[in-house]
Amino acid sequence: MKIKYFFPILVALIMGFILGYYIYEKYDNKNKIQTVFNNSNELYFIQLGVYKNKDNMENKMKSLSYYIYSKEDDLYHAFGCITHDKNNLTKIKGYYNSIKYNIYEKKYQVDNDGFLTVLDQYDELLKQTNDDKTIEAICSQVLSKYEEMVVDNEN
Repeated sequence: MKIKYFFPILVALIMGFILGYYIYEKYDNKNKIQTVFNNSNELYFIQLGVYKNKDNMENKMKSLSYYIYSKEDDLYHAFGCITHDKNNLTKIKGYYNSIKYNIYEKKYQVDNDGFLTVLDQYDELLKQTNDDKTIEAICSQVLSKYEEMVVDNEN
């Protein structure tokens, strides 16, 4: 009885090996796969200015409901929003230009999957609105989530 199962098992093993080898060869170029994943984590940070001291930055940013900043090379970089979507980037720039801020687009890699998921949800909301108050509220929420999920986890 054992001999009648031998041939089907042998055929299944050979087919599995052939299909596995084919799939491995088709996706063998790991650099292309890595590049695709890295680009999906590249986010657009909307920089509103660079300041020499914190007091000057706070005075310039006091008209905003929420912003974040980072200190690099003894300079304070203030950010007003983060997005993953190029169309939303244009919409956000238009909003900040309308309230007289000079916009600089910065690209950074963020590897926090939870934040990326939340950001995608906020990007969907941004796509559906042109209202300045709604754009401001969404940007504030995105920055708040970034601080909560990314910055606080790094410390």
